[in-house]
Amino acid sequence: MRKLALTGVAAAAVIALLAAPSGAGDRELPAGRLVLGLHPPERIAVVDVRNGHTVVRRVPGGTLCHGPLVVSGGRLILSGAAGRRPAVDSLDLGTGHRRRLGLATHYLASARPGRVWLATMSYGAHPSLGSIREVTAAGRTTFVSRHRAPALNLVGALDDGLLFEKREHLLVWSPRSGRVVRRMPGAYVLSARAGRVAWCRGGCAQIHLAGPGGDRVRSLPAPGFTGAFSPDGALLAVALAGGRLAIVDVVAGSVQELPGVRLAEGSGALAWSSDGDWLFLSAARGRLMAYRPSSEQLEVLPARPPGHVLELAAG
Repeated sequence: MRKLALTGVAAAAVIALLAAPSGAGDRELPAGRLVLGLHPPERIAVVDVRNGHTVVRRVPGGTLCHGPLVVSGGRLILSGAAGRRPAVDSLDLGTGHRRRLGLATHYLASARPGRVWLATMSYGAHPSLGSIREVTAAGRTTFVSRHRAPALNLVGALDDGLLFEKREHLLVWSPRSGRVVRRMPGAYVLSARAGRVAWCRGGCAQIHLAGPGGDRVRSLPAPGFTGAFSPDGALLAVALAGGRLAIVDVVAGSVQELPGVRLAEGSGALAWSSDGDWLFLSAARGRLMAYRPSSEQLEVLPARPPGHVLELAAG
C-alpha cells in the first residue's frame, strides 16, 4: 500500500469527491449490498451499493443490542425470540423471509463461509455455555460440539477455533477436540478473523496483532475503539477517536491514516466486501463511503442512510 498524501492535486480531488456523488468517469465502482443497523427507532436497511436503492424494515426493540449484524449465505443473522426464550433467525436479504435457526443466546459468523455458530446459556449456581453448534444460514446443522466451553464470553470465531475472553486473557478453544489451542494476553478485542486477532488495553493507543507470523504491536495515530479485518486478515481498518480512520497493513507492518475521511459521530461502523476489495464505512454528514486499498480510491455512495448507523455488514 502506498503512503497517502493530501496535498496539491490529490487534496483537490478529495474535496471534489466529497462535494458530489461518485459514479462519473471510468472508475471501477463497488457493487453488492450493505446492511445497516439503524437507531432510533431500531431498523434494518438493505442498500444497493451501486444505485442507492434502500429497503427499510423495522425490527423489535433490543435486536441490535443482542448481537452483531452478520451476513452469511445471502441472509442476515439477527436475534429473535421463541416466547420468552432467546433465539436466532435469518432474514433473506431479497425477499425479507425470516427463518428460525434455533434457540440460542449467542451467535457469530463461522470462519467457514455461509455458516454461523450458535450457543445457549446454561443457568444455575455456575452459569456456563451449554449447547454449541454450527448451522448454515438456511438452518441446517453442520456440527454439534460435545464439549463444555472454557468461558462465558464468546467474542469471535477463527480458523482454529472459537475465541473466548476470560480474566483479561484470550483463549482459542476447539469445539471439536474440547481443548484450548492458543492463549493470549488481551483485554479488549478490536477484531478477529481468519487466524488473526487484534486486541488492545486501556486507552487503546497501541494494538496487538496475534496470528500467523507471530505477535506484533503497532502504535495508532489516535486511540482506537473498533476495528474490522479484511476477509484474508491482511488489512485491519481501525476507527479512531475524533472520527478518524486508519488502515493497518498486517503483513508490511504499516499504519496509515486515511486523509479526507471523517466517520459519523459516535460511529465505528466498518465492513469489508466479501472479496476484501472494498472497505465500507459510515461517514460524517450522513454519507456512506467506500475505500479501495489497492488503488487508494475513495467513493461516496449514492445512498443516504435514513437514520443513525450503529452497525454495517456487507452482503
